[in-house]
Amino acid sequence: MLGQAGNREIVEGPLGEDVGGREAAPMGYEPVPPAEADLTRMMSSLDEQAARFGRVGRDLAETRGNGESADGLVGVEVSSSGTLVGVRIEPGALGLGAEALAQAVLRAAKRAEHDVAERANQALGPLVGGQNGEVSPPAETTRADHRTG
Repeated sequence: MLGQAGNREIVEGPLGEDVGGREAAPMGYEPVPPAEADLTRMMSSLDEQAARFGRVGRDLAETRGNGESADGLVGVEVSSSGTLVGVRIEPGALGLGAEALAQAVLRAAKRAEHDVAERANQALGPLVGGQNGEVSPPAETTRADHRTG
């Protein structure tokens, strides 16, 4: 080796000519692989995140939403997917007539879907770090008539 030009070592051939060389790392910089402690910390952090996602996933799967008619005579419970899992009809609701009772059940179901979506948003909040990661209710609900009744 004859010397350095920038970051390249100058190599002299048998007749004194520059025959090339190799690129050297910038002065004062030596690439160092992450320390084992850093890797351990990173792996631990990833394990914690995976556990947190798992807990939230289980919580979401078990989440239920409830809705009620304005008069409280009809109640509905839905699963996190919006599936109807329970209906409560008080004896006083039977005097409403078929059409009014059907409307009361539908309105209670829509309220239950909104309730479960809100609960899902609360469960997801810690994972999205306050960003807008809201879960919307099923499409039928967003188009639904939200009058009380």
